[in-house]
Amino acid sequence: MKVDNITFKCHFVRRVRSPQTHEDVMPDGTTALFYWPNTVVDADALRAVAREEVRNNQLIRAAAEGNLDAARVLHIGFWPFVVAFEGIIDTRPIQRQPLQKRFGDEVTMAILRFARKEVEVMKEEEGSHAIAWRGDSFRLGITQAELDKAPYVPEVVRLIEMPQERNLDWFFCVLAGTEFIAEELSRYLVDSLPFTQLIRGGHWRWGEIHLADHHEGPSHLELDLDLARAYTVEEEDKAAAQQLSDYTLQTIKQFGRAADDVHQHFFGKAQHLTLAAG
Repeated sequence: MKVDNITFKCHFVRRVRSPQTHEDVMPDGTTALFYWPNTVVDADALRAVAREEVRNNQLIRAAAEGNLDAARVLHIGFWPFVVAFEGIIDTRPIQRQPLQKRFGDEVTMAILRFARKEVEVMKEEEGSHAIAWRGDSFRLGITQAELDKAPYVPEVVRLIEMPQERNLDWFFCVLAGTEFIAEELSRYLVDSLPFTQLIRGGHWRWGEIHLADHHEGPSHLELDLDLARAYTVEEEDKAAAQQLSDYTLQTIKQFGRAADDVHQHFFGKAQHLTLAAG
């Protein structure tokens, strides 16, 4: 399929259902993922779209080029999403029954235990992403009062609402799309010296967290895509690939719209991003 001139190659490889013959096993002999390798969705093509969305955005590009106002507006404008997102993830109920019906009790419980453990490890090692974003904001000269007064622009509100909509295959695609954007945004800005020089101490902690490789085994992105595939009602790989790619792309594109909306709110149609006095 083609989206914005990007061709998605759908490779159809089914998971080996038996934990004993699975290539990627945990120390106790259980599998780490429902589908391995999970090649139904072309992650490279989705990442390319996320990279383009990030690097072609006026607000993000201005921050990367060392515009202090743009960097501050990026942190203030997306603060409502960042601070809300972890709570949304924690409160979304995860249904076991569809997975148990498809994969059996033993495999389902083993993989869900692994997924929960990965989330716990992530929080222990990285701390709260919202805390990191707030700390970076402070090092950009933003005050807590400014964060508290951050506007809820419509397209950012849409981002906050998206994870709670529809079924769990949609939910995990939203998480995957968010991870694609987070990784590409991090890669772009962490590597930008004009941007990091704006931050007191010279490090963008939020971005460095997303690029760090803390552990062996499946990444959080791989877990999201795996659970999205496991929860989809589409039995055929071709139909699942179409649906999951569409869902993930919608999330990626929404981040671009949100960044545009933040830019419009703070700067209007100004070509040179400079905040008005006062």
